[in-house]
Amino acid sequence: QVPVHVLAWEVPGSRSENTYITSLLGWILATGRGSRLYRKLVDELGLVTEIDSFTYDLFDAGKCIDQYRRVRIRASRDR
Repeated sequence: QVPVHVLAWEVPGSRSENTYITSLLGWILATGRGSRLYRKLVDELGLVTEIDSFTYDLFDAGKCIDQYRRVRIRASRDR
């Protein structure tokens, strides 16, 4: 099994005028196979096998959470 890595940080809450911007940014960057981070990290570089992003909209402050699975690298044996 490959572990899931999670990154989270605080973003403006639903009371803020900018809450929709953080949701839109997370969607563009890391939601689905067409997202920019998916194309770069999965398709082009092959560093991760999957990536996703979502935002919890709370009143005063929200949380933006990105999660990804790293590619399992097997060590080669010296012969």
